Amino acid sequence: MRQQVVFVDETADIGGAEVNLLTITPHLHEAGWHPIVVVPGAGRLTEKLHGLGVSTCYVPRPPLLSSSWYIRHRYKIPNPLALPLNAIQGIIWVAQLYALFRRVRPALVHTVSMWSHAFAGLAGRLAGCPVVWHFQDIVGPRSGFGAYRALVRLCARYIPTRILCISDVVADQFRDDERAGGKVHVLWNTVDTQRYAYGPARDRALLTIGTVARLTPWKGHDIALQAARLLKQRGMRFRWFIAGDEGLGDTGYRAHLLSLICDWELEAEVQLVGWVADMPAFYRSLDVLVHPAIEPEPFGLVLAEAMASGLAVIATTGGGAEHMVEPAGGLLVPPSRADAIADALQRNATIPRELVRRGERARQFAEQRFGTKQYVEQLVRMYQSLAEGV
Repeated sequence: MRQQVVFVDETADIGGAEVNLLTITPHLHEAGWHPIVVVPGAGRLTEKLHGLGVSTCYVPRPPLLSSSWYIRHRYKIPNPLALPLNAIQGIIWVAQLYALFRRVRPALVHTVSMWSHAFAGLAGRLAGCPVVWHFQDIVGPRSGFGAYRALVRLCARYIPTRILCISDVVADQFRDDERAGGKVHVLWNTVDTQRYAYGPARDRALLTIGTVARLTPWKGHDIALQAARLLKQRGMRFRWFIAGDEGLGDTGYRAHLLSLICDWELEAEVQLVGWVADMPAFYRSLDVLVHPAIEPEPFGLVLAEAMASGLAVIATTGGGAEHMVEPAGGLLVPPSRADAIADALQRNATIPRELVRRGERARQFAEQRFGTKQYVEQLVRMYQSLAEGV
């Protein structure tokens, strides 16, 4: 008889955590587990899960406030109302999820997003289930005047049975805590390397650049536009396609980026393409991926996807990118340095076969480090040990 694992997410939209979920759930079924994904309602995520034959369940989530705000799409400040109001609203969600877990009686509960760690994790423990926090965020030490990280670490001591971290940078948030640190297990996200493959030979006469990220200021889209402006001023011929929407991002940021494109006369060079359903085809159309995040990236699933697609990668220092970009033949530049991005693009694009060579190395790295089979094997071993109480 298959054992059930219930995944809980606070959104039915798709970001990096959800892409990873879509990759692993079909393989878990093949490994003898029955995954059920709990979401607040229908959306892109449920459409894709249904297409994969993965079971879903809707548990309405009360409206939760964001823990921070952006001023003028640039300055990030904490939202003082988020914690108290979300705590009150979250009680309703805990009660609903507790009732579900008592009815379904899963072998374990696997949470994949920040608020689900707190509320679904608590509901799971109250229902007597082992709880896996799939922790995929970096909570800054000064975030919320220091309160947010302190609360996360406090919850980490008591709620999760295991804390599955997507990179060492993420794990470092817990390792110096005696009680939480012993629960940490690092497992990089996975990519279906068979789905992502080399594209046809590309025309090097026109450099084709891509950026893939939800539209939110910390992903650094405005820095990408500044780099594009510099490339145009230097007389380079290029096209820059920016994929991503505001579904999990910042309302109004797209309009801000469009105004910059217009002000800097980049309409012929830069295009915001929005949500892209066929990401492998999108990567195959590129020569290089630029990931200009201005805050530390916990892992950067798009980096792994680009590497699997045989693309050279340029990313910013800090976060999970530190451990994989350069070993995979990519380049690291300081955050918020549009000039460094432009220099790296210009330098590598003018050397024959340099981007091809870096892309070949990236593909080799992806095959070695992001394979889904190895990932699922490790995940299932962890599940089994928790289900057996080891």
